[in-house]
Amino acid sequence: MSTLTFRSLLVVGSLGLGLNVPIAEAHQCVDVRILHSPRQVAAGSQASMVAGVFNCGSCPTTAELDAWLYDPDSHTRVHLGGERVRLREGEFGRAKLLLNIPENVAPGRYQLVLSGVTPGGFMDLARARISVVSRDFGDVRRLLMQLASDSGDAAAVEELLEMVDAYADELRPREVMPASGDITGKIVHKDKKKRKIRV
Repeated sequence: MSTLTFRSLLVVGSLGLGLNVPIAEAHQCVDVRILHSPRQVAAGSQASMVAGVFNCGSCPTTAELDAWLYDPDSHTRVHLGGERVRLREGEFGRAKLLLNIPENVAPGRYQLVLSGVTPGGFMDLARARISVVSRDFGDVRRLLMQLASDSGDAAAVEELLEMVDAYADELRPREVMPASGDITGKIVHKDKKKRKIRV
């Protein structure tokens, strides 16, 4: 059984019970928090979150941090990304997790679940609300408004960069077509002030 599968089973069991479960070795203890996370993500996109983790045990330990998209109605979960941190006794650390949102995730409201597991099996969970929307490259105005109100919104910056990449061909400078010969003409229109417009 892979490490990720083992952690997945622990998370599923804990989600169902709604508990933070210390599995083994009481001297290993971590307290996890979601410090920053996107409120909305698009299916098929990438985002990021910042996790905080405190070593509340009596010895140094590593903590496997994993982010999950959890649907409490269907009890289904999707692994979005993970990170490992090592902490001294009493140390608080931060970690940035890259979230890969699958394209086949249905739009709707979910829970963003952060799990922290020690080598001995102690687990702690933190949750935040998150919505998944259909991927739409046309919503540039919303992103610009988000950045105007919060220039440090990493998720909005990443989504805007994805739009730029998607439209890279259209945004590339076009070659100017050379004029073939001189442009000549005669008066074809007069504006409201009776000024002549030539073409």
